[in-house]
Amino acid sequence: MSKEKHEEQNEKGKDQLFWKRWGQLLVAFVKTKVAEIIVGFFTFLVVSSFPDKVNWLLNVLIGVLVGTLYHFHNKATFEKLEDATKEGMLKTVKDVNNLSKSVDNLSNNVIPKLEKKLSKVTNKLTKDVIETMYSFPEFISLGNEIEKSKNDCDSEIVEWVLKDQVALLEKKEHILTIEGYLKLLHKFAEEHHKLYCVNITPPVFWFSDKPNREFVEAYASETKEQRVHRLTRIDKKELLRNQFEMAFDEIGAKWSGELLRWCLFLFQRLLDDGDRQISSFVVENLSNASIKETFKMTVLESTKREKIEYGFLHDIPEEERQELLTAIRAVRDSPSHCKAINRRIVRKFIEDHKEEGSLFINNARLASAFKGLFDTKYYGEVGVYILNEEPCKAFATIGEFGSLIKIKSMPPAKVFEVLKGLFKEATEEGRGSDIGNMKYLYES
Repeated sequence: MSKEKHEEQNEKGKDQLFWKRWGQLLVAFVKTKVAEIIVGFFTFLVVSSFPDKVNWLLNVLIGVLVGTLYHFHNKATFEKLEDATKEGMLKTVKDVNNLSKSVDNLSNNVIPKLEKKLSKVTNKLTKDVIETMYSFPEFISLGNEIEKSKNDCDSEIVEWVLKDQVALLEKKEHILTIEGYLKLLHKFAEEHHKLYCVNITPPVFWFSDKPNREFVEAYASETKEQRVHRLTRIDKKELLRNQFEMAFDEIGAKWSGELLRWCLFLFQRLLDDGDRQISSFVVENLSNASIKETFKMTVLESTKREKIEYGFLHDIPEEERQELLTAIRAVRDSPSHCKAINRRIVRKFIEDHKEEGSLFINNARLASAFKGLFDTKYYGEVGVYILNEEPCKAFATIGEFGSLIKIKSMPPAKVFEVLKGLFKEATEEGRGSDIGNMKYLYES
């Protein structure tokens, strides 16, 4: 800012300060004196007009006297107004002080009391939830066991487990064991007519699940009596044509000791008279006549996994086991045999799950469909149960943690609206690259 402007603002400030301090008083004084002079002058004119004239000096004195009386009258009136104003201001100040005390009282007494009551209500709700859980017969039995051993930390562990579950309930999230999850699905299946879902398990693992995990087979048994509309979630369509090779490589890399068992289970579920070329290829690569015969009887002519688990792998020596694995690796390295196995996987999957259960969608298309509702990358399976064509219950799984599954409740109507639209698109597009039906994968 320039020096001139700064000085100019200072001058204006001084003028405004002078006006506030003296100007208003001066104007009031002038107005009062002008009013008194006017009253005195009119009094002089009135007296001068009387028939009996009095001398002009007396007229002037009368006018001055009336003006002076008017002055004292105004002064008395202003003093009354001033007293009334002061009294009103004092009352206002008193009210403000009382209000301030009330606010302090509200802040220091009332609000803390309310917070304390609210805290009690919250604690009671949490306590009620825990007590309700404790009232289940299973918890009563558990509580009795804990009472017998108060010296250990079981009681504290149970308390914190329950508190942790209460926190999850607030987010509509729940931790279930695999067994508990399957029982829940069984209950839902009994109560509802249909299930619309997106599942992340590719067809190959429906026939031979990943090692140390028989979850999919159990899951399939819980939903087989229900009409299931299923979209299999994939990265890209080409993966469905190369399932066997990819699964073989994954098992070999992560669970190499379980690779032979996994392949034998898969072959047992898939191979039939139409796929003799595969079994013949395996047999041709076996030099041991005993293994050839046992392979035929255990894998090709049986549907019982136990025969592989206990009647075959358990009984053969390590060198014969390696010979069998080498023969199966030769199948993996043969493009024509891989193609035949992949065809069989898809054909058998469609036979088991019907056309409405054999649709597929890629991750990008699925994420776009659910955009604004939730981010699909955080969820595994998403499903909604239908009763009388109305959505009733919707859920999403949030990954598996060993033998546990985290599951979250979802809005049924919104999930159903999205899934119904996707199933319509998958059926209509059929041969699409990002959504469609598996039955068109190997059309000539």
